[in-house]
Amino acid sequence: MGVTAENMVEKYGFSREDQDAFAAASQHKATEAIESRRFRSEIVPVSVPQRKGDPVQFIDDKQPRPGTTVEALAKLKPAFKKEGTVTAGNASSLNDGAAAVMLMSAERAAALRVPVLQA
Repeated sequence: MGVTAENMVEKYGFSREDQDAFAAASQHKATEAIESRRFRSEIVPVSVPQRKGDPVQFIDDKQPRPGTTVEALAKLKPAFKKEGTVTAGNASSLNDGAAAVMLMSAERAAALRVPVLQA
């Protein structure tokens, strides 16, 4: 994905400064959403057993980096091309994730008394 990001930078002319500013703002928004528990009802906690000790509970996205600044991002070196502008700080992170979706008609949801999140 990093090389693809570099290709998009070349195609659309995004500056390094624009990328870093967008990345810092995105980190701030993600941190704010986690701290305000904005998506708490949409996240299912996952318990991961350990060889020793209690299971580890994951209840939030671990990727956001609170306190990320444009100044700190500007110090990072390109990650995918020697003369590139995409860095570990302004690129998407290498994460795994999962999602689930339940689809049904409005009538079926009403019959089951399931709240409809999106119509």
